[in-house]
Amino acid sequence: PTLTDKRVRQAFIYALDRPLLLSSFFPDRARLVNAAMKQDAWRNAALDNLYPHDQAKAKQLLKDANWDSSKELNFITYYSDQNSKDLMAALQQAWQDVGIKINITFQDTATFVPAFYQKGQYDVAYIGGTGGYDPDALRPYFASDQ
Repeated sequence: PTLTDKRVRQAFIYALDRPLLLSSFFPDRARLVNAAMKQDAWRNAALDNLYPHDQAKAKQLLKDANWDSSKELNFITYYSDQNSKDLMAALQQAWQDVGIKINITFQDTATFVPAFYQKGQYDVAYIGGTGGYDPDALRPYFASDQ
């Protein structure tokens, strides 16, 4: 319920310097896309410049949404390699800088799967996915009948 306000979700992304995160944590291995998956085949160029890093805008969006900066969100992930831990720390700091607090829990897969898929025991999660380039692969995550 805390994240139902679109302005709060937008603040999350405006708070991040995504090009810097990519070059720092995934040099020469990742590309910034403003969609749920790689978008070459049906790319919408209008999406290219969405959500530039803008901490002032993130703070204003949170203020407009009456965000409670004392609230701590439960952030879960099953990625526990050092690069992922360093990335999670960078996300945590970027969000803290605009007034969003997260408590990161690194879980093993056996704990993460039911927490994420069955019990919804999280506010924010860092997950990976596969499925190739077919947008229907994302249906289980975004379709309301799922």
